Amino acid sequence: MAVQRIQWTCPGCNRRYAIPADAPNPRLCPSCQSAAGTGAANPAAVAPTATLGAGPSAAGFELPQVEQPALPQFGDVDAPDVRYRRKYPALRALSFWYKLLACLVGVGSIIGLFSAMLAGVNAEATAERTVQIVTGLIVFGGGVVGTVTLLAFGELIRVVIDIEENTRQK
Repeated sequence: MAVQRIQWTCPGCNRRYAIPADAPNPRLCPSCQSAAGTGAANPAAVAPTATLGAGPSAAGFELPQVEQPALPQFGDVDAPDVRYRRKYPALRALSFWYKLLACLVGVGSIIGLFSAMLAGVNAEATAERTVQIVTGLIVFGGGVVGTVTLLAFGELIRVVIDIEENTRQK
């Protein structure tokens, strides 16, 4: 049969413990009792010992201390998200514009290809038609290369920013 336990906070070190419900509340936890016995100036400075078991000397076991991170406040430069977001806004904007320009060049090259092909299909079978088709293919190929280059450069800027953020001293 499981022994019911209650939470108890030590008045010496403010640590929480789970003790049997039918046991009387102790004055101090085992760590503070041993620190008081050794004459330590600050019983809270001595590390508590977690005791697991139902022996006569075990007052209970220590509940894990979960430290909640502080929520970032408005204007808090040391908050993780805020600190990185505010660094290098011009580079972040430049990366965005390179990516946007890459999309526009890609769309423009596709439109140029189709317009050259339609003009080539509607023209008579002459050397001019061949020149229009070849020009359309060259424009499309240049657009693809330009699109990939602009996207790569925009991503390169982001990689450099990410490397700086990951190597920054905290």
